[in-house]
Amino acid sequence: MVVLAGPAGNFILAVTCANLYHRLSESISKKMIWVSAVVNVQLGIANILPLGFFDGGKIAYKLLSMVFDQGMANEIVPFLSMLSLLLLIRFGIPSEKIEGYLGL
Repeated sequence: MVVLAGPAGNFILAVTCANLYHRLSESISKKMIWVSAVVNVQLGIANILPLGFFDGGKIAYKLLSMVFDQGMANEIVPFLSMLSLLLLIRFGIPSEKIEGYLGL
């Protein structure tokens, strides 16, 4: 699916940045690489959330239309979008956990 290209690109960039981070000596560019890795993971996670205007919304619609008819999928996706948005507002995407996963 083409909609997976955006989040996959973010995660690939994050892993590449984390690899560069571990190879560089202490410098200003090392800090910029660290920020880039964290931001790319956050963008990738946000992009796969089932929000109607992100890739995750398109993925949710495609998956739901395989299970239900398209009319039902059109009714469920806005509900999932609102629920995801509320959870994102409540919990956010904590950068501390992302740093741990990337070994930063």
